[in-house]
Amino acid sequence: MPGSHDSSHANPASGSSSSTQLNSSSGNAMGLRPGSSAGHVAAAVPQCPGRLQLPLLGWGLCSPHEALLQPAWVWLLAPGLPLPLRQEWRLLFNSSKHGMSYSTFLGRLGEACPTLLLVRDKGGAVFGGIAHAPWQKTGTFYGDYASSIFSLLPRANVYPASGINGNLQWCGVSFSQLPNGVGFGGQVGHFGLFLDASLDTGMSRPSATYASPCLASSQVFQVDVVEAWLLQPPEEEQQGDAAGARNGSRGSGLSALDKARGDRQILQWAGVDKNYSAGIKDEPIED
Repeated sequence: MPGSHDSSHANPASGSSSSTQLNSSSGNAMGLRPGSSAGHVAAAVPQCPGRLQLPLLGWGLCSPHEALLQPAWVWLLAPGLPLPLRQEWRLLFNSSKHGMSYSTFLGRLGEACPTLLLVRDKGGAVFGGIAHAPWQKTGTFYGDYASSIFSLLPRANVYPASGINGNLQWCGVSFSQLPNGVGFGGQVGHFGLFLDASLDTGMSRPSATYASPCLASSQVFQVDVVEAWLLQPPEEEQQGDAAGARNGSRGSGLSALDKARGDRQILQWAGVDKNYSAGIKDEPIED
């Protein structure tokens, strides 16, 4: 069956890739409550995983319950990223909130990178990719070898770039003969993961680029929800924070929210912090 490929498919870059079945027998591997079924995994919240640096999630106008990305999945995806990409993730696009509009999708992402693309198809599979280059119109594949694709339901696995080719990202806009949409890996017309510009349909085929199997319920699938997340604050904010930290006349340059970051992270991962104040900073505290 096209959608039944085992995600233990060998990865030539790493020798092998392990997978985690999201069911009651292995839920604890993802920090899930014992007895959680696949249909309730998204609602489960893992315990704060010790010293592992996990990002704060900024849902914007969405509530945590409306967003597709769940903390249990962040626990799987974040450890493979460098520390700067494990500070704060911001929701840029959610098709339930912003509509199934490709122009809105690209407009809200702009030049942002790196980004996480997350999809749930109408068969219930959840999967996506992490792009380390902006989504820009081009007639060829492009991208960074730090990119990866992944599956979350019904089986959890991450597939880094294998290095066998450079077909890492695809972004088609207003082409007459080439595919319009965004994708990862494979070949034109035979993508490892592809979302059509309608945002209604997509494809996922076995891909040598990421040594990956089909990620979706079937190789050609119907889209239910699409999300996109920015994996680090915009560059201008990072520069502003750095300038504030260097400015001795402003004390530490940190706001109360900055200084309480560790406490907020623990509360958020415990399901207590509702993120009402995310993105709002008070005046810097003087030492």
